[in-house]
Amino acid sequence: MTPYSGRTWPKRARVGGHVSAGHDGRSTMTTRRRLLVGGALDPGGRTRLGTWLRENTTNRDTFRAGLPADWTVADKTGSGGYGTRNDVGVAWTAAGTPIVLAVFTTHADAGAGPDNALVAAAAAHLAARCAD
Repeated sequence: MTPYSGRTWPKRARVGGHVSAGHDGRSTMTTRRRLLVGGALDPGGRTRLGTWLRENTTNRDTFRAGLPADWTVADKTGSGGYGTRNDVGVAWTAAGTPIVLAVFTTHADAGAGPDNALVAAAAAHLAARCAD
């Protein structure tokens, strides 16, 4: 078991981690899709992981702020140096359609802070184009 943000996550279900510079997000998105809406986990494991990610509270200013209030979100946020702020997960529309979302941001200035509003704006943009 691995402690994470006050929760204990089984190591084999842990989906977070460091995102290095130059990462384009495709592998991370594919992993989230396979784990949350695909067949990589048995139904019990998929439900358990989805519950943990839906209970995430670090997304209030990122995906949750940019997506419609009636959508369900299961995601994992991340941050790092150079103002890096990321959010990756699955959002279900009000009709129940799953949409895999990934937003990775960083700045050139080592002292920059994370830009939650940029991640929220990207999520809103994606939602407007992917909604049912």
